[in-house]
Amino acid sequence: MSNVRVTYSGLIALLVSIVGVITGTIFVILVTRKLSPEELGLWTIINSLVAYVFVVDPIVSYWSTRQAARGEDIGKTALSMAALFSIGGILVYFIVSIFVSESLSIDFSLLLLSAILIPLLFLHGALSGIAFGTKPHSEQYAIVAFESAKIPLGFLFVVFYQMGLYGAILAIIFSNMIRIIVLFIQLRSYIFGQIKLHLIKFWFKMSWLPMYGMIPSFAITLDVIIFSAISNSLTGLAFWTAGITVAALVTQSGTISQALYPKLIATQKKEFAKVNLQRTLFFAIPFLALSVVFAKPLLHIINPIYVGGIIIVYFLASRAFVNIFINFSYNVIRAYEQIDKNQNSSFGEYLKSKLFVIPTLTYIMSGIYLGSLIPLLLLKPSDWTEVDLVQMWSLVYFASHIPFAVYGIFSIKRNYGINLPWIHITKFSIVTLLASLVLNYLIEHYLEYKTSIWEFLPEVIPFVALGGLIYFGITYLIDNSTRTFFKSIFSEIIKK
Repeated sequence: MSNVRVTYSGLIALLVSIVGVITGTIFVILVTRKLSPEELGLWTIINSLVAYVFVVDPIVSYWSTRQAARGEDIGKTALSMAALFSIGGILVYFIVSIFVSESLSIDFSLLLLSAILIPLLFLHGALSGIAFGTKPHSEQYAIVAFESAKIPLGFLFVVFYQMGLYGAILAIIFSNMIRIIVLFIQLRSYIFGQIKLHLIKFWFKMSWLPMYGMIPSFAITLDVIIFSAISNSLTGLAFWTAGITVAALVTQSGTISQALYPKLIATQKKEFAKVNLQRTLFFAIPFLALSVVFAKPLLHIINPIYVGGIIIVYFLASRAFVNIFINFSYNVIRAYEQIDKNQNSSFGEYLKSKLFVIPTLTYIMSGIYLGSLIPLLLLKPSDWTEVDLVQMWSLVYFASHIPFAVYGIFSIKRNYGINLPWIHITKFSIVTLLASLVLNYLIEHYLEYKTSIWEFLPEVIPFVALGGLIYFGITYLIDNSTRTFFKSIFSEIIKK
């Protein structure tokens, strides 16, 4: 829809994502400070198992976004399909859970409780697909509710009632319920009407395309199961989870581009992409530096036992930064593809389209990643510790993404005239480097690593605030586009 507001939705998404990182980290702290590394590793496996049965969600969410962005009424149809997939998802989950429970000696009751998440996630997936095509910022409001609920619920179940991993799962279940309620309220005008059988027929007919795109992403997430099966280490997964948590801030900086995809589908105007890319990098570059400079303090906050995983954070944060370019360029390429406007397009025509080419590239990327990871785990030197192994795992994860980011960048430049804003990248990088050097010196000389989180956290916050003041202050003074950006922020707030 042409009335999707890219700047407003992107800013809301970024702000909410940052808040989500903070609240999510607090929740992780509540969990990690009450769970052993083995239990945290088990938490990672459970999350992965739930995600695996979610693989069919794009059959609904993929087409919902594209068709809703063009103004089609698909709301009630999408929710009906989500309910249908939930039933099948639960059955598959039970079968997989029995196998995993026996092979890894996991308490089956934990897996059974987690099954409640499956229908909640399918329902959320359908609502999100509608939201991203109509009101992208509505998803962010729901995330605020989700993240805000996790902390008190986590404290109640994990800390107060001492329910351990059961409590963490219950907190996530109830938080998801709250997220769905908020999203439903936001989208209520889009989810009434009739169930359209011709849409269901089209979605099933074309289900091969989103499924084709989902499978490689699904395959990449098998790394957690592969690592635990080969290494027989839940502690290694705990270090991985801690590193992912710290690197999450870099990942979330890419959310400022969330409204670009439906906007380009509707308008095909590359000016939106150029401006959005520049603004994405305005945040992504300092967020990458923040994750690197504050890697040790943030790991100490999560739990001091994970401080030894600082190198893991470096690689995972760098991978998240590279992935921003992949997601941005691939979304631009897919948005410019218009083959699905004609629902009578042939199978052969789809095979030649960018909607098929992009997931094919992801197949190659996941193949390179897993094809490198498995030999690493099988042939690892006997003197490697679990941390050493996860460090190499994170390096493989990072390195496997680089060629595909390069492809995406060159592809949108060659085909659509969208170039990297090198002048602004240079400015942002220089200012980020300056701020990083100042902060690194101050952290090394003045930050005292106290065991109590309530004593340590207040000491970290001023360093983060100082870094933000240096970066945003200097870029505002030296870069005209930054001043324009801040003015657009105020303009969007006033328009709202």
